[in-house]
Amino acid sequence: MSQPANPLFAAFDKASSDHLSRLAVATPKPAFSGAWTTVELQPDVFVPQRFTVGVVVQTPGDRLHFKLLDDFKKFECLYHDHFPQKSARELLAYAEAALRQAVKAKTAIPEIVFDTHCLTLSAPHFTSGDDRETTVERLFSEVVVMAP
Repeated sequence: MSQPANPLFAAFDKASSDHLSRLAVATPKPAFSGAWTTVELQPDVFVPQRFTVGVVVQTPGDRLHFKLLDDFKKFECLYHDHFPQKSARELLAYAEAALRQAVKAKTAIPEIVFDTHCLTLSAPHFTSGDDRETTVERLFSEVVVMAP
C-alpha cells in the first residue's frame, strides 16, 4: 500500500529545484576549525554546583586560546563570606597559569588537568570560524553568565 503524497512536497517540482540550485552558493571554508570547552569552577567541593568561568578554543596540533573571568563580585553576592572574591581570584590565577603552560606546550584540550577538584574542563565541542580570538570572545559572552 503506498503512502498518500504529502501536499507540501507536491508543490516542489523540478522547476523549483532548478531555481534553488541556481541560487545556491558554496559555503565558505572557515579559517579554522577545532574544539572549544568551558572552564568550570565548583566553589564548594561538597555541593555539585558549577559555574562557567572561562572558555578555551583550540585547533588540533595548534596552541590553545582562552579567556577567563576576571571579576568575581557576583560570587560574593551568592556566597557572601563562604567563598570570598579572594578565593575565586586565587583559583582563577591558578587556572590561568595552568592554561598558559598548556599554551606553551601546545597541550591538547583533553590532556589538560587541573590539580584541584574546584576546576574542571567540560567535554570539548566542535567550533569553527574566521578568527580564534573572536570566537573565544563570542563564546565567552554567550556562556560565562558570571561576567559583569
